[in-house]
Amino acid sequence: MDTFLSLNTFLILVLIISTQSLITADHKIADETMKNGSVIGIVGAILDNSSRAGKEEELAMKMAIEDFHSDYYSSTNQTLILHVINSDGDPMQAALAARDLISKQQVKAILGPQTWEETSLVAKVGSENHVPVLSFAEAAPKWANEIWPFLVQASHDHTNHMKAIAAIVQSWKWFQVNVIYEDRDSSANEFLPQFSFALREVNAKITHLLPLPPCPSSSMLSRELENLKRDQTRVFVVHLSSSQLGVQLFQKAKEMNMMEKDYVWITTDPLTGLVHSFNSSIISSMQGVLGVKRYFPDDSNRFHDFRNKFRKRFDLEHPEEDNNEPGIFAVQAYDAAWTVALAMKENSKVNNGQKFLEKILKSDFRGLSGKVEFNSDQRLPPADIFQIINVAGKSGYIEHGFWSEKSGFSLSLRENGKKSSSMEDLGLVFWPGFPMKTPEGWTPPTASKPLRIAVPGLSMFKEYVNVELNGNSLSFGGFSIDVFEAMLDELPYYLPHEFNLFNDTYDKLVEQIHLKAFPRGSPMLPIINEALLKVYESGKIWELENTMLALEECEEKNEEDDDETKARSLSANSFWVLFIITGTTSTISLVSYLFRVYKSLFKHKTLVWRLMAAVIKYWEDGKKCFSRRISDVEESGTNSLNASDSRTRV
Repeated sequence: MDTFLSLNTFLILVLIISTQSLITADHKIADETMKNGSVIGIVGAILDNSSRAGKEEELAMKMAIEDFHSDYYSSTNQTLILHVINSDGDPMQAALAARDLISKQQVKAILGPQTWEETSLVAKVGSENHVPVLSFAEAAPKWANEIWPFLVQASHDHTNHMKAIAAIVQSWKWFQVNVIYEDRDSSANEFLPQFSFALREVNAKITHLLPLPPCPSSSMLSRELENLKRDQTRVFVVHLSSSQLGVQLFQKAKEMNMMEKDYVWITTDPLTGLVHSFNSSIISSMQGVLGVKRYFPDDSNRFHDFRNKFRKRFDLEHPEEDNNEPGIFAVQAYDAAWTVALAMKENSKVNNGQKFLEKILKSDFRGLSGKVEFNSDQRLPPADIFQIINVAGKSGYIEHGFWSEKSGFSLSLRENGKKSSSMEDLGLVFWPGFPMKTPEGWTPPTASKPLRIAVPGLSMFKEYVNVELNGNSLSFGGFSIDVFEAMLDELPYYLPHEFNLFNDTYDKLVEQIHLKAFPRGSPMLPIINEALLKVYESGKIWELENTMLALEECEEKNEEDDDETKARSLSANSFWVLFIITGTTSTISLVSYLFRVYKSLFKHKTLVWRLMAAVIKYWEDGKKCFSRRISDVEESGTNSLNASDSRTRV
C-alpha cells in the first residue's frame, strides 16, 4: 500500500515538473520569437474541452488564426500564436489559467470561456492587467462593463430570442408555460425577466419555474418532473447551457411518459445549437421537440470552405464524436479570433491594453456568423433572425422555418418569400407522440378530477342563482347557471364539472380562491372566455334572459273582471282636475313674471322708451280721433237721409 502511494506521488511530481517545463519552454520560445519580431502577438483561450461547444470553439479558433496568416502573412515569417487552456468548466481553474496566460504567456487578449461563472473571474483578472477578454457566455449583466472595463461580449444578446419563443406560444394559442433552467448559470437572471416580459406581450405567463443543479440525481429529477406532471400546463420551455444536463432531462422525461401526445417541449440556445451533435439514441428521446436557435448564413462560399475543412479536421481530432458539423459555437469562435487578429495586425507594435481594446471595439466586418460590430456597451447587437427546428426521425431534425421581429415567420429568407405572423403557416409540426392535431398546451379536467364551481347558497335573487334540495341531492338553477351551461355547450370538448354549494358570505367565497379551495388561474380560462363570447354573439344569452327574467303574462279574465279592472284603472282623463290646477298656476306665474319684467324696465326709462311711449300714445290718440270722425260722418249721413225722407212725405 505504501509502495502504491509512493508511486502515485512520484508520478504526480513528474507530471507537475513536466508540465512546468513545457510551460517554461513554451514561454522561452515565445520570448525568443517576440524578440526576433516574427510573432505579431499571442492570443489566449480558456475553454471546456470536455464539452462539444469547447471542442468546436478550439478547432474554429485554430482555423481562424491559420486563415488569417494565410491571407495576410503568407509571404513573411510573421505569425500569430494561440494558447488554449482547458478549464473543464471550473471557474477557479479558469481564473488560474487567465493568470498563467497573462503573466507567463504574455497574451494580448483572452477568448472564452463559455459560462458566466468562469467569465466573471477571468474578466476580473483581465481588467486588472489591462487585457481584453472576449466572452462567449450567453449573457453578461448590464453592469459588468462598469466593474470590468476590459470585458467584451463576443456572443449575441438573446433579447429577441425570447420574443421568438413568445411568438411560437402565441401562434398556437397557449397561455401558460413551465420553464426549466439551469440554476448555476446566472444568465438565468437575465433570461427569466426578458422571457416573462415577452410572454406578457402575447397575453401568456409562466406558471412554474424548475431550477436544476448542474448534476441532479435521477431521483431528484424524477421528483421534480412528477410535480410538473401533476399540473395542467403541458408546455415546457427548456433553457439549459449544458448539453449533458439537457440529455439527462429528456431521457428522464421519456421514461416518465412526458414525451407523449398533449406535451409540448421547446428548447432555446445554447441547447438547440448542439442538437446537430447528438447521436441517434439521444435524438430518439427528443422526438417532437421544437428548438429555436440563432441563425447564421450557411450559403456563402466562405462558409462552405470553412465547413469542409472543419469536418475533416474534426473527425481527425475528435473521433469519439458522432457528428462533425460545425454549429453556432464554431462560427462565433472563428469570428472572435479573427476580430483579435485584425486588431493585432494594426497594433502589433503597441503594447497599450487600452488602445488595443479600443481597436477591438472598432471592428466592422462580415464574419461567418454575420456582421461583427460592437455597440457602446461593448456587446454585439442582438441577433435578429432565428431558425426553428423540429426534432423528428432518426436523422436528427427538420429545418422548419425562420422568425424575425421584422418579418415574423417565414419558410425562407428570400425577400419575396411568404411572411406570416403565425407559425401555423409554416406547415406540419411533428409534436411529441406524433398526434394528429396540435396539443392544447394543457390537460382538461377528467371525470376523476372534475372542474369545481362554487355556487353561493345565500343568494338574494333566486332568478339568478337558485339552489333547491331534492331529496338527498341539490339542484342548481337560475339565469347564471343557465348561462354557464350554455357556455359549456360551445366548448370543443366535454368538460367534466361539478357545482359545490357554499353557504357563507361572498367575501368568504372569494377568500377560498386564495386558500386554493377552488382552482385559480386555470389555463382553461381563455377558452372559456371565447366560449362565453360565442354565447353572446349567437343571441343565446338574450333567449335565456327573456325566459328567466321577463314579466309573466297575466291570466285570462272574464268580462266582468275586465270592466271592474277598467273602472279601477287610471287614464289621462283621470287627471283633468290636476291639468286645470297646473295650467292655472302656470298662467298666473307667467303673467306675474311678465308684469315684474315690464315694471322693472320702466323704472329706468330711456329716450328710446320715451319715444316708443310717445309713438304709441300718438298712435292711440290718432286712432281715437279717426274713430270719432268716422262716427260723426255716419251720424251726419243718417240725419241727412232722415230729413230727405221727411221732405218727400210732405
